[in-house]
Amino acid sequence: DLLFTLPEPVAAPATSSRATSVTGLVTYAGCPRRFFWAEVDRLPRRHNPAARRGVDVHRRIELHHKGIVPLEEVDSAMYDLVVPDGEPGAASGPAAFATFSSSRFASTRPLFVEGPFELRLDVDFVVRGRVDAIYESEGHWEVVDFKSGRPSDDPATRVQLEAYALAAREGAFSGTTPESMSVTFAYLGGGLTERTEDVDAAWLNRAEEHLGAIAADIIAERFDPVPS
Repeated sequence: DLLFTLPEPVAAPATSSRATSVTGLVTYAGCPRRFFWAEVDRLPRRHNPAARRGVDVHRRIELHHKGIVPLEEVDSAMYDLVVPDGEPGAASGPAAFATFSSSRFASTRPLFVEGPFELRLDVDFVVRGRVDAIYESEGHWEVVDFKSGRPSDDPATRVQLEAYALAAREGAFSGTTPESMSVTFAYLGGGLTERTEDVDAAWLNRAEEHLGAIAADIIAERFDPVPS
């Protein structure tokens, strides 16, 4: 009798908002099923030495720009690292930082370094991430994502630059917005390779449509596999 007198469990409040990281967006763009196993019904992950090396390189770049000494260990979740171990863009180790040190980026003080942001898309979807660095010159922002490995032609990674540029347009870093902007992938493995795109209104509109479509598919739970 006591069992039937217990109150009904209170349902969790419904919400239409969804969220993921920039890494999650890139994962979905590459393979929705992989996103499902990584973000929705998470499978155990094996230790990834390449990701660890990538974190170390990004941390050293961050400390170089800030001019400080690390006081604590860092978690890989702090960085948007999206190149899996064994793939062409996988981290190449300490030589990547040496490449950075001899590049134009090392001698320029960034406006933002490892700047966190939150980008809300029109489909009621939130994207969170950290931009590696933004360099400013006379009102022009160059948004840079450092890759510790060799160049990759994976089109899914472009989602990173789209998210960073949209966040910059929305004033997500400091409330200010650039007069003009470009986005750069700086690959540090095997020597410096830069891939830069100029960003204008049409570029941003295409990026917004692209990310909105990905977010809508995630909300609709479309997790079909894309075999590689």
